[in-house]
Formats: sequence, C-alpha cells, structure tokens
Amino acid sequence: MQILCAQIVEEWVHLFPKTQGDLQVVLHCAVPPERAGTGSIVFVSDPIMLGKALEAGSSAIVLPLKLEGRIPEGSAGAFLFTRNVKLAMALVLRHYFDDSRTRFLQDLPIDPRAFVSPEAVIGEGAIVAAGAFVGPGAVIGKGAVIGPNCVVEAEARVGAETILHALVFLGRRCVVGDRCEIHPHTTLGADGFAYAQDEFGHHHKIPQLGIVVIEDDVEIQANSAVDRAAFEVTRVGRGSKIDNFCHISHNCQIQNS
Repeated sequence: MQILCAQIVEEWVHLFPKTQGDLQVVLHCAVPPERAGTGSIVFVSDPIMLGKALEAGSSAIVLPLKLEGRIPEGSAGAFLFTRNVKLAMALVLRHYFDDSRTRFLQDLPIDPRAFVSPEAVIGEGAIVAAGAFVGPGAVIGKGAVIGPNCVVEAEARVGAETILHALVFLGRRCVVGDRCEIHPHTTLGADGFAYAQDEFGHHHKIPQLGIVVIEDDVEIQANSAVDRAAFEVTRVGRGSKIDNFCHISHNCQIQNS
C-alpha cells in the first residue's frame, strides 16, 4: 500500500503532538532503522537508532519527544514526535501495514473446498478458507475469517471481525467474541483432563459438559489450548493476551487486569 505521511498525522493527531519536515512523503512499508530507505517509516527510541535511520535515508521517522532538537539541520523526510513510541508503532502498523487479514483474500467468500453445513450461519463479508469445517448450527460473525483447515464444531460461535488462523479448533458450543485473533494450531474447547480411579487403579473419564468462552479483543498465540469446563464455562476475559504454548485448564477464569 501507499499512504501520505500527512494522512497518518491527520488521522492520529493525538499520537503526534509535534511534527517536523516534509509530511508529503509517500510511505509504502515499515522497516527497522538499519533497513530504512525511500518510502519507509521507522520507529526509534534512542539517539543510536535515530542515527541509523538518518544514515539509511528513511522517509519518515517516529521518535520520542525527548529527542526533539536532535534532528540535524537540513535532514530530509518527515519526523513525527510522540509521547509513546511503542503505542504509536502498535496503532500505525496495525492500521496501515498489517497483512493479517489480506493474506486470506480469495475469489469466493466460501472456498468450494471447505465444508459448511447448510444449517450454519455465515455473516456478511466472512471468509471460510479451503479445508475448513463449519458444523451445523455454527455462527460465523460479520467479517470474520476462518482460515485453512480450521474446525468450528456444531453450535460454536465466532464473533465479528475475528480471525482464526490455519488449523484452529473450536469445540462444540464454544464461543469466540468479536475482534479476536487466534493463531495456528490453537485448540479451544477440547476436553478438560479429569478422571476418577476405582479400587483397581483403572481410570474412568469424567465427561466435560461445559464450554469455553473467549471474550472480545482477545489474542491467543500459536499452539495453545483452552480446555472446556466440566459443567459451566472456562473463560478468557476481554482484552486478554496469551502467548505461545500456553495451557488454560478446565474451569479457569482469566481476566485482563
């Protein structure tokens, strides 16, 4: 994509209380300072990083207010000063340069190689990729993405604008809220680990009858598992962020503090 630096400043004016230089530069990529060049925007937090970005010839540099006055006279490009470089990076990259949704674009909203039950409900603008399974009574929200080889079992619900990356499993009746992002090989709603032992030491599985609820704006990284509750709900609260290879056991209640 291509965008004027001035448009970024205008749309996110609260992030950039001070600017310097030519805001009419055109940007098409975001890179680290040492790889900067024409058309790139970089984010720096200290004088060393700033020096690398200037030497490489970045078109736009986002930098903290404390570095005001450290721009050499005659430097080309745009300089966007902010109180929080990390927050500016998160918002600008997500809004203009993130490809997590465009990578799933396809000719038809529902790939003919997917199985979608006629009893499922698919929201407007949702994408179901090749190899996915969407079971009877499942609901896929508006603008959601069901990636390749995902499984959404019967009566499960995926909220609006949520992304399930490849090979995500969502168990029967389980719920993922709006604007979530679930990364590959994550399992939501497998059985909790629960067994009883008899007098001979034999194991007898205790059926897991509950569900998993992932509330809005949650991100769960790859290869994680959230087990369904024994009777009620295993819950991951709104806005929670869970790293790779995490296991959330049955009946847990996680809140984003």
